[in-house]
Amino acid sequence: MAHLYLRGNGYKKNYIQMRTKFFSTIMLLIFALTYVDAKDNTSKNDIDKSKIQRILGQWSDKSSNEWKYGFFENFVVCDNEFWEYDNVKIKANKGTIKIKNGKKSKSIDLLFLSNGDSICQISAEKGSKSDFIKRKLPVLPSKSDSRNFAADSYKIDSATVSGVLTNRITNDDVEVCVNGFIKNETFKAKIDSLGRFSIRIPLFGISNITIDWKNSRIKDVIEPNENYFIYKDWKTEVAWIMGQNWAFHTEMQNFKLPSQCVIPEYNEIKGRNKAYLDTCTHITTRRKAYLDAYIAKNNNLSSRFIDFQTRNVEYDLANALMKRKFSLNSGYSEELPRTYLDIVKLSIKNMPDNFLMYDNLLEAVNNYSDYMQHHDMVNINVNTIELIKYWNRKGEFDLTKEQKRELLLTQKGVDVTYSLLYSGADSSTIALRTQIYDEYIKNIQPLLDQKNVTDFISSSWAEKGEEIVQNNDILDYVENVDSLGFKPNVKELLIYKKSCELFQNQKKPVFESTLALLKDNVKNQFLSNDLSEKQKYFQNAEKKSDEYVQNLKMTDNVSQMKTYDELFKSLIEPYKGKVIYIDFWGSWCSPCRQEMTFAAELKRNLENKDVVFMYFANKTKEEDWKNFIKEFRIVGNNVVHYNLPEEQQRILERRFIITSFPTYLIIDKDGNIGSMAAGSPSKGMETVKEIESYL
Repeated sequence: MAHLYLRGNGYKKNYIQMRTKFFSTIMLLIFALTYVDAKDNTSKNDIDKSKIQRILGQWSDKSSNEWKYGFFENFVVCDNEFWEYDNVKIKANKGTIKIKNGKKSKSIDLLFLSNGDSICQISAEKGSKSDFIKRKLPVLPSKSDSRNFAADSYKIDSATVSGVLTNRITNDDVEVCVNGFIKNETFKAKIDSLGRFSIRIPLFGISNITIDWKNSRIKDVIEPNENYFIYKDWKTEVAWIMGQNWAFHTEMQNFKLPSQCVIPEYNEIKGRNKAYLDTCTHITTRRKAYLDAYIAKNNNLSSRFIDFQTRNVEYDLANALMKRKFSLNSGYSEELPRTYLDIVKLSIKNMPDNFLMYDNLLEAVNNYSDYMQHHDMVNINVNTIELIKYWNRKGEFDLTKEQKRELLLTQKGVDVTYSLLYSGADSSTIALRTQIYDEYIKNIQPLLDQKNVTDFISSSWAEKGEEIVQNNDILDYVENVDSLGFKPNVKELLIYKKSCELFQNQKKPVFESTLALLKDNVKNQFLSNDLSEKQKYFQNAEKKSDEYVQNLKMTDNVSQMKTYDELFKSLIEPYKGKVIYIDFWGSWCSPCRQEMTFAAELKRNLENKDVVFMYFANKTKEEDWKNFIKEFRIVGNNVVHYNLPEEQQRILERRFIITSFPTYLIIDKDGNIGSMAAGSPSKGMETVKEIESYL
């Protein structure tokens, strides 16, 4: 037993030594593996910048000229996305670059084929190898892209616009403006420290967009669901485009019209309309010749580019001629020459189904339909005329063709009279200018004086009149659009646009009978549903509490003030010791409405500061004024709204030389004018800093 004890004791000792040695070995092995792994991780995260220098630049496929890889110091661009370097190994003429984008990763194998490293074979997928050239400038496609534009669906979709801007001199946001049929919208995207940005934007069909980087501007056309990627160097103004439509976009950016092929603005040529027409048609002929020569020289241009630019020549002419209407003296019933309208009408007749991409055509169509309505079917709220038109449509009056014509001409005569009165014309001038309408007014007068008409006006117009006028306005517009020969899809979109403007301008729901009229003429399900949503929105808005009322200032106390000093002192006196940011605006002003969307952010950035926001509405009806403020929620303890009498508003606008709307001013804490050209709300922090400089 003793022998067994001694043997067992020795065995136990050996076992302990062996176990200690085993665990020591395991620990050394774990340490070694940890060290190797840590070393390997260090090598992954510590990218050798000298190796990246060798591949920096823009690499295009040698056979197609498509830009597919952009190697920058801190990131890689490929597949329309930003990737981060994960590992870079380059030795002699071979290398491997590993990149990652979130959970995605990619390995790119390189084989340099030239001494200057300007040609490289790149393989990013198994079995896929292509030769690439590093270029300083993008090159037009080597093969023609024969695809046509897709048909528009006429519903809201979206697209992604991404890019990178190098050598920039400002940190301002990127602005992407979508030039839409219903309205133009601007969207802002933040640029990160490396010059990168990405934004998702809504599109109503194929759209014309403008990408703006503070004096650096790009215009292009993009499709719904497209992933549009652009790289631009601010110094060189060179733009690179990536993606499935890169060929078309590259062609769009490379094509530059010489100055002698650009049509002048409608107000640049003084004198007769014929002189402007001659200039425009001469330049259009020159531009067609230039485009034909460009197409012949670059025989691989895409079908999309050729179609777009060819039509663009025609539509630029139509748009320029319709803009000439803004130079007419409407008070004296001046009209555009029939030659102008014939040219525009031909362009509209030949417009393609996917016309939404042509911003110049959209503008021409809108101006043409508005012009023809106001010159052929002028809608003035003359109660008796409106009532007779309404009853005639309901079958309660049976007007002859001649009576309808005389009624419209009478309406036009009243319109001219009101325009002349508004422009300050004297009675003899008004009599002379409206003389041609006297006969029609005389003929239609017995109809206007019928007892059932006059009785309804006196007893029921106050209750029913607004609804009658609203319905007549829509029906007049529908009849006008019908008469102009638009295609059904264009007609529907025009009426939808008119509907949107009606909601936007009055800031309240329409009558249910009006909504029914609109939906009778807008059959597209998406558009029809959108009208219903707008109606619900404004119905709900009416139910909200009138919290804005506290911000509306009464003006009875200033109606007798006739001098600027007296008037302005009374307006700003309660806010002495605070900086006042003044906004001259109007509910009729589209840029004003656009700027108001940024007002809340400007207020937030100046919250709890001694700043007062003071608004002066120009030529805005009381109801529109209140609805506008309610819709945009321009409210707060430091917000003041004035809708001054016309004379007092004019006194302020003359003193501050207000020639356009919106206009912004800053008044310092002592009540002195600090700036008569202050920054707008859309300029964001730039305007915030400007206001803060007076605190």
